[in-house]
Amino acid sequence: MKKIAPLLLAAGIALTGCTAPGVASVSSPSATSTPSPSSTMVDGPKFTGPYAAMLTDVYAESHSTFEREALADGKITDAEHAEMIERLRTCLAGSGHRLVSFDKTGRQEIEDVNPNKDPDVGHKEITSCQASSGENTVGLIYSAMLTNPQNIDLVPKVIACLKKLHLVGPAYSKNDYQRGLPHFPDDKRDAQVTQCNDDPLNLTGGK
Repeated sequence: MKKIAPLLLAAGIALTGCTAPGVASVSSPSATSTPSPSSTMVDGPKFTGPYAAMLTDVYAESHSTFEREALADGKITDAEHAEMIERLRTCLAGSGHRLVSFDKTGRQEIEDVNPNKDPDVGHKEITSCQASSGENTVGLIYSAMLTNPQNIDLVPKVIACLKKLHLVGPAYSKNDYQRGLPHFPDDKRDAQVTQCNDDPLNLTGGK
């Protein structure tokens, strides 16, 4: 799976580790692009607001009528997000994978039904399904707008969250964060790190 730095603007997912043999846990990055009052593309809708530039980018990258219709009004409804998840689930099932979970922040668990499959083949199948289902476009916008409505720089918020929960020391800085998130052997603290990173404003209630 594609690896990207936390909180960078990108259409895709970040590998965050494995929760069980054959089960990959991944999450969509939060967006921190520079807000733009409006943005347009040839033969595309005119977007306004904090996510104008990002919407223009993902609309240009969209491959299906479903994606373009969902993105055209500049917002993603719960129903459109649910349809995207079902498209992803169906596509994955067709190539021998199972979508175990998919939360509102974009974090997902995908299980390879055939543990003996070549990892490179499995990776390509998953990546293809994420692209064709709209996970990289519709899913990305939905999670970004939900967890960061004003498209602000979330890195300071993540760091503040980590410090508040005593997951890092008081000297922990942006440079430390860019080198990687802290990791703990116990599930509770690891889950707290994930929550701080995926939803530092706590707008999804951990769901």
